[in-house]
Amino acid sequence: MKVLLLLYLGIGISSCTTIKAKKHSFSITIGSGFHKDTLSVAYNGIPLIINSVADSDFVTGIVPSLSIVGEKGVLKVNSQKGERSINAQLDNESAILVVRVGQYTSSIPFNSRKGRYLLINYAQNGIQLNQYKKPMVFY
Repeated sequence: MKVLLLLYLGIGISSCTTIKAKKHSFSITIGSGFHKDTLSVAYNGIPLIINSVADSDFVTGIVPSLSIVGEKGVLKVNSQKGERSINAQLDNESAILVVRVGQYTSSIPFNSRKGRYLLINYAQNGIQLNQYKKPMVFY
């Protein structure tokens, strides 16, 4: 009986552990509305994503194969072409994000005081940029 109780407690404790995601100081997430579109993204003139195919996931609403995270002046870009690191000044209060989807190009100025977690969505009326102060969680 004591063995079963210890086993039950051990399983209960181990199932309560959680994995915490690492917090980044800056991130760009490619969101919904992309259907096998060619996508390029530049931050303050620095090309981050170059002619990658973006296809939004139907369930999560994001493009899981493309992500950009930044910490301590280094942007890490993960795309179909692999992962690479780029030195960039992330402390700018105002910056310009240039997003090109197919033949449509949009320059979007943003202020990092409104949020350093960016979500890019593509709709019929153009490219939308949403900013958040806290990291986004997708289920």
